[in-house]
Amino acid sequence: MDVRKFTAPTVGEALNNIKHELGEDAIILRTRNVKRGGVLSFLSREMVEVTAAAADRSLPPDREVASRSSEVERLLRTRAAIDNSSEIKEQLGELKEHIRMLAEQIRIERMPSLPPVLSSHLKDLVHNGVESRLACELTQHLNILYPGDALEKSEFTNAELRSAIAGMIKIRRPPLKSPNRARIVAIIGPTGVGKTTTLAKLVTSFRFWGRLNCALVSADTYRVAALEQLKTFAAIAGLPMESVYQPGAMKTALARHHQRDAIFIDTAGRSQTDPEKIIELAEFLVAAEPDEVLLCLNTSTRIEDQLDIIEHYSPLTPSGIIFTKLDETRTPGSILNILTQTSLPATFITCGQNVPDDIFMTEPRRLAEIILNPMKMTELLKSRFASWTTESSNNGAAV
Repeated sequence: MDVRKFTAPTVGEALNNIKHELGEDAIILRTRNVKRGGVLSFLSREMVEVTAAAADRSLPPDREVASRSSEVERLLRTRAAIDNSSEIKEQLGELKEHIRMLAEQIRIERMPSLPPVLSSHLKDLVHNGVESRLACELTQHLNILYPGDALEKSEFTNAELRSAIAGMIKIRRPPLKSPNRARIVAIIGPTGVGKTTTLAKLVTSFRFWGRLNCALVSADTYRVAALEQLKTFAAIAGLPMESVYQPGAMKTALARHHQRDAIFIDTAGRSQTDPEKIIELAEFLVAAEPDEVLLCLNTSTRIEDQLDIIEHYSPLTPSGIIFTKLDETRTPGSILNILTQTSLPATFITCGQNVPDDIFMTEPRRLAEIILNPMKMTELLKSRFASWTTESSNNGAAV
């Protein structure tokens, strides 16, 4: 593939040069501002540098790809007209994402041919947030496993693909009771993932593990709103609550409730990019010695950021992941991406603000259905996840 860089005063001129040199089928790989024309900075002028690649001439032209290339060109022209720096960053982010999706689509279209039904599933998986590499592995595996016309039957193909996805979903069902002592469960995660609401759901979701005699401990003393939210919930639920401001006070607070079934610890949100705050959180957990450390991840967060969060929270030794806000994403396939790239299992799924209803134990086959068809989420929300809840209750809460 012929990859070249084109520099011009404007995006439009760069695109014209690209078309002239590489043809109408050229693919835009990158665009950025550069300084050209002077030794001293104040004598230089800002130019646009566009990296492009020539399409494979051996392949027939694809009208759909050409259409998407035109869309990339439109985004580039829009970006050139924006003066505000924050808006430029936003447009560049949109452009990069569009180019990534375009590259993935081209890669899929150039793979060995699949039966039409399986090919349709492949495109749907990528559209639903499953990484193209993983989606290709799933579909190609079925293509090899079932030669002939078996995969031409939509119902059979859908069932086999659902089973394959379910088999890749690692789960753990943490017990929330320990014999002769309180089981300590800590909820951790970055800001804004819904830790406090998730904790409230865990405490009151009796359908999974029965009515717990529990207590709450808040180590989130940075956000007054979170502390007040938990206090209000504790008062309504009739649960004792402690506020811990220093790691040294943690053992004393826990000791006061050692005869209960469980003690849930709410922690302050910490950005994975702030190692000092992570260390501070670790000091609270070392003092608490929790039996379970559950890491909350917002399902709609970019996979790169979720993996970054997992990496930087790994010193806190989380035992499982709680995927929150499933109802707020159109790409549930990101969950599969995470679970195939980390050793941590999924424990619970949350999908709404209702306490205690909107939390569920992870069910691989049910989650696979949503990954294959996100519209299932609408159906499940209307039924209050009745089928999912029944299955979870029957399976119990064993590890």
